[in-house]
Amino acid sequence: QERLKKVEIDHYRMEKSFNHKDGHTVWGILDANLIRDDTGNPSYFLGSVVDITDRKKTEEELASNYALLSIAGETARFGGWNVDLRTNTCTWSDTVAEIHEMPRGYSPLVNDGIGFYTPEWREKITRGFTDCVEKGIPYDEEMEIITKTGKRVWVRTAGEAVKDEYGKIVKVQGSFQDITERKRAEEELQRRESQLHQIFELLPIGLWFADKDGTLLRGNPAGVRIWGAEPHV
Repeated sequence: QERLKKVEIDHYRMEKSFNHKDGHTVWGILDANLIRDDTGNPSYFLGSVVDITDRKKTEEELASNYALLSIAGETARFGGWNVDLRTNTCTWSDTVAEIHEMPRGYSPLVNDGIGFYTPEWREKITRGFTDCVEKGIPYDEEMEIITKTGKRVWVRTAGEAVKDEYGKIVKVQGSFQDITERKRAEEELQRRESQLHQIFELLPIGLWFADKDGTLLRGNPAGVRIWGAEPHV
């Protein structure tokens, strides 16, 4: 703007906020032009303003929603990804990169991305991704990856094909979530259930489950010996 006033440039354009007489803010695109006379000397300035208040509000709402989604994704360890089949390159969200313990903005080739999966899962994820690319078959799997630092992480990975206007598959996109804590909780629950089952089976006293009518549904071995018969199933 100062350069325009000093006649160093002939045109200036910027987004600017204005205070409306009613007290609210109006956003506009300000265009200022230096008009010269026939001899090339500065004559006057010509300016125009285009109201972009609605666009700015939409941009602010989108930015706010994106920020909320980003916070939710980081909290839930949930992110997104896509693969451009023309370049065979993956684009990862920041959360997906962080789950792999890779820097934000990391964009691996498909084979490099698949290389993070543990050996026992690599064939299955390759088959699922290939079927999605070639046949449009979506997938949703729970598998393990090995991060950059060698940590094993359980993830839920889902993918679906994206087609162009001619029906050709041009992209695969999906979600990716760290479910390690849930898996650990499930394993702990299974371990405790196994322990309770062992206790139930080995206790020297009779235990049983019955319905509201008193029909025996399940008993441990000691209980079966006491009754002399198996309970009804």
